[in-house]
Amino acid sequence: MSIPPLLPCGLLPHGVFDCTLDEVAANYTWSPRRTELWERFGQFLAWLKPQPAAPHLYLDGGFTGDKQHPKDIDVVLDLTTTDDGAFRHWLVVFATQRPLIAEQFLVDFWIYHPTMSNDLRGFFHYIRPEEAQARGVSPDHRKGLLRIAL
Repeated sequence: MSIPPLLPCGLLPHGVFDCTLDEVAANYTWSPRRTELWERFGQFLAWLKPQPAAPHLYLDGGFTGDKQHPKDIDVVLDLTTTDDGAFRHWLVVFATQRPLIAEQFLVDFWIYHPTMSNDLRGFFHYIRPEEAQARGVSPDHRKGLLRIAL
């Protein structure tokens, strides 16, 4: 499945859309700020590479909508099928390096594992009430996520 067009409200339709890095770049790097975010995201991916593997990640935030100047790219690293050692590694990274990741890569970094109490994949479908109002959608409207295999 490829990336669907944005709805008239400027958001992805509800769902999870498997895509490639090239598809994301083609769809979302249409302004200087978005190009800068994508370049920093590429640096983030290079930083991820030598660490314990995860099957895929989810992208969200203003970057996957129509915002001209999003502040960052929201990323959820899916650790569903990782072993205990990798999960512990990412828990430590999340607990200790999240602010540095945000500063260095302009990535709002999160992790998901089935044993965690919050499923951030589901949370990122949520739209804040003030944004829903500004976009002219109901407060219970849900947006889509992009999933990239690593």
